[in-house]
Amino acid sequence: MMWLFGKREPIPASEIVGPYVPILRGYLVAAATYYALISLSHFFYEKGLGLVVLDGLSVIAAVTGFWLWRRLKRRPPQMLGLE
Repeated sequence: MMWLFGKREPIPASEIVGPYVPILRGYLVAAATYYALISLSHFFYEKGLGLVVLDGLSVIAAVTGFWLWRRLKRRPPQMLGLE
């Protein structure tokens, strides 16, 4: 157990934060899948500059979501403290 401001910390921060990782990973995969599907639908509804901007943003959001989802699986976050 860690010492925190002269007192012993009852539960380590890593054990408090650990259960939130699967919840975060579930949210990330759902959001990334949503943005991947939205990026495909932009081809049917948008034209010109709107297509380029909206599709680019949705592809960036999907790729970032999938990347973070994978990264959290390989390397869980190292949290020194919570708030």
